[in-house]
Amino acid sequence: MSQIPQVSVSFEVNTDRNDPEAIVQQRVLELPVPTPDQVPDGQVLVAISHSSINYKDALAAVAHPGVARKLPLVPGIDAAGTVVASKSTRWAIGTPVMISDESFGTTQDGGWRQLAWVPHDWLLPLPPGMTPAQACGLGTAGITAAWSIQALIEHRSLNREYPLLVTGASGGVGSLAIEILAKRLGQRVTAVTSKILQESRLLGLGAENVLLRADFEDNTTRSLLSMRWAGGIDTVGGTGLNTLVRSTADAGCVAACGMAGGTDLILSVYPFILRGVILYGIDCTRYSQPEKTVMWQRLASDWLPSQVLQETQTIGLDQVPDRVFALIENRHSGRCVVELPTI
Repeated sequence: MSQIPQVSVSFEVNTDRNDPEAIVQQRVLELPVPTPDQVPDGQVLVAISHSSINYKDALAAVAHPGVARKLPLVPGIDAAGTVVASKSTRWAIGTPVMISDESFGTTQDGGWRQLAWVPHDWLLPLPPGMTPAQACGLGTAGITAAWSIQALIEHRSLNREYPLLVTGASGGVGSLAIEILAKRLGQRVTAVTSKILQESRLLGLGAENVLLRADFEDNTTRSLLSMRWAGGIDTVGGTGLNTLVRSTADAGCVAACGMAGGTDLILSVYPFILRGVILYGIDCTRYSQPEKTVMWQRLASDWLPSQVLQETQTIGLDQVPDRVFALIENRHSGRCVVELPTI
């Protein structure tokens, strides 16, 4: 095995949950790196070059108890880099990899650090032709958008009379879904956003129309609304998802993958019984590693959302707090990659 640095530069979140007035501490610091004899067989050490900031990471960074399951915690559910030491026969030193597991960045330290020992079955091969920065530019948002689109394909919601709808369109999942649907699959897409200043950007990604969230959402108690959509992808939940389900045409599919706009969903059975609407929940962590590998290969080739990747911003660890609060306060759009210091 190659020589391993003794410390890793990391962004750590800490607080005292027993003290209701405790202040969350966010800091960049050096954390010790275990030596190979201190970790069990099957572990692989990855030198992380890039991570990203998702809404889930932002919640972890302010010690949200539903996301940060242990403290202190290094957030970052996405990470890509290179194997630098291995106690597994499955991964050789020098292999470019991504880290993908539900525990990463929630119950176990995540990707906002230079070095990470992880179980070998948490790793995916970096798709051919894709850089670590691009992989994290897509990240969990990209694979969530891809699985959502796959649900629409499998339930025959593409190439129909009505357009598709994407809510939370200015966010990571929404933006990526729009570009793939419109520019890679040739679909008519309407985007819903709360940010009027994002209209020109969303049109540039391929949306044929942009609706403001306040104009789209229907707060009535009607069981069904006029049919407007062949199906869609909802990234926010709450009233937006309720409205989309009630206005989806016969046999359409709605892929639900977010809840930043609310977790309650009050519906009658009418959309499902009278129109045959399918509500399909997306949890990108439940797929097997081979399934994830295949979908990542698709994202790296015929579904590559090149425009969103070109717009992706790159920051350092010291800039993370500003972006975290921009996400939480709904002041941030698009994707943001965290570049780790070179070891």
